[in-house]
Amino acid sequence: MDEKIFFMIFNFGKHNKTLHSLAYAVAKCSGGFFTAVYIGLIVYTYINHISLLAPILAIPLIVLALNIGLRKAIKRTRPYKKHNLVLPFKTKDKYSMPSNHVASAVIIALMCFFVYMPLGIIMFVVSLVTGISRIIIGVHYPLDILSGVLISLFLGVVLYIVII
Repeated sequence: MDEKIFFMIFNFGKHNKTLHSLAYAVAKCSGGFFTAVYIGLIVYTYINHISLLAPILAIPLIVLALNIGLRKAIKRTRPYKKHNLVLPFKTKDKYSMPSNHVASAVIIALMCFFVYMPLGIIMFVVSLVTGISRIIIGVHYPLDILSGVLISLFLGVVLYIVII
């Protein structure tokens, strides 16, 4: 089922040049964009909500470390490698589940939500667009994206409650 949904999305993007180009741009730029937002969030939190700074710094690190550990344990091959798909670029990491890009984007969106809800909602939507773009360009299956989202949301909320 996961592969069927992957190929529906991938092939739709492959046959729509504009969508594929947009997905490639989002996938390529999203890491830098989320990093910049996160740095801005840290500065804003330091200036305006110092009591939230520790969780804003610690929670994403914990989530990312767990996500990386799960990825190494699961060892799911990326779809473009498994199916010999031609991509505009290759990734250095050979495993795909759970998605580090999406887990990082969602945890940053969640941290934004805890500090300034409207920004968090916008960032969550951008993180979902990032996830879909990763499927369109062929580097993730839908379950890779979903698992990255769920891990970040679950751990982020639980850790926030525990730390605060």
